[in-house]
Amino acid sequence: MSGRSTPQATETAVKAMEQGITRKKMSRKEVHDGAAAIIKRTQDIVKMLMAQGFIAAPPPEPKWHTFFHFLCL
Repeated sequence: MSGRSTPQATETAVKAMEQGITRKKMSRKEVHDGAAAIIKRTQDIVKMLMAQGFIAAPPPEPKWHTFFHFLCL
């Protein structure tokens, strides 16, 4: 999962540094590694909370072909 989110998080942080919004300057690799660690930790926490029954699993992904068929009726 973090594979999709990490590039977006990295680009957002790099753009913020370019615009002078951030106080701390980091290399692209530092930003990427930090984002990947935060995303993985969050995913692990969510999995643990789901396993312990504190949060429910997300609903199944919609079947897009069924959805588009409904729109065409």
